Amino acid sequence: MDAKNLIAVLELSVRRNGPDTPLTLGHLLNIIKMVDRVEVGQIEREIDQHHQILQEIDPLWQDYVH
Repeated sequence: MDAKNLIAVLELSVRRNGPDTPLTLGHLLNIIKMVDRVEVGQIEREIDQHHQILQEIDPLWQDYVH
């Protein structure tokens, strides 16, 4: 888990819920799940970008990818 993503999600949570809202284990679990979804989305976007670059370089690259 990237600390920058965790900090961003925690800051968003503080803005939405206020700084005095207690952080329960349930809230923390949901925050960690959200960070995981953010990071998976980033990885998926990077893979899509790489595939797009490969397509531009060699339009036949898809024949070799399974």
